[in-house]
Amino acid sequence: MARRRCATRPRPRAGPPRWPPTARRPPSSNGRCASPTGPIPPPWPSLYDGFAYEASLLDRWQEAADARERALALWRDVGDRRREGDTLRWLAYSLCSLSRGGEGIAAARAAMALLEPLGPTVELAWAYATLAAMWMVRRANDDAIELARRAQAVAGPLGLTEVLSDALNSEACAVHATGGDWARHAAPGPGHRAGQASTRPRWPGPT
Repeated sequence: MARRRCATRPRPRAGPPRWPPTARRPPSSNGRCASPTGPIPPPWPSLYDGFAYEASLLDRWQEAADARERALALWRDVGDRRREGDTLRWLAYSLCSLSRGGEGIAAARAAMALLEPLGPTVELAWAYATLAAMWMVRRANDDAIELARRAQAVAGPLGLTEVLSDALNSEACAVHATGGDWARHAAPGPGHRAGQASTRPRWPGPT
């Protein structure tokens, strides 16, 4: 009897969850999952973004990059340019962590190009701060300072203290590298409200 109960116990389903019947997945010539041509279930892009975030915490950067690219294709399909730009920014992190810095810079620039027409947003502030940090570690100090200050100009009025902190740090490092007085130059601007509650962390979870 014990053997019979064991044999009839349902087994865990292996592999990724299946797409709903309303979403069709065309074959892909390179063996990778292609985005559906039919209606896209709203949770799927966020699930890929969420998985990429978790993979990055484990330094599984190739998996993170692959998931970001899948999420990116889905955000493009649904026409959400804000989320597309934010995913591009995250993809830039993954690419740089894979020693693909040139591609990471290109992704960060593409994120800025997508987000700037949408006006001052959290995503645009982080896009500026992200590219500022990338330029800073590459010793492109003038570009780093410019982008860091643009990040502060967006983040200050919105009360984004984490973005301000990140951008000020990048600016201070770049100013110090050029022999300047980092304490004088990298100071919170008039838009910074001390003690303002944060709205988004540097490494946010899935949204």
